[in-house]
Amino acid sequence: NDVSSLSPEDAKARADQAYLEAGADRTRLCDLCQQWEPGPEGACGTCKVIKGPINPKGTCNLFAKKT
Repeated sequence: NDVSSLSPEDAKARADQAYLEAGADRTRLCDLCQQWEPGPEGACGTCKVIKGPINPKGTCNLFAKKT
């Protein structure tokens, strides 16, 4: 879950979209979002919009439910 390699702009974008490692609303988790792409088994995935590692049980303001 290391974000130290992100540029200041990418880190700010993550914060601006209120990315959280653990979402309280179980219906808006990253692994239920169209933008989320799974990582290797047991690892964080990625997002098509937010840079850096993305926890499957995380959440942000850009949530778009998979169809």
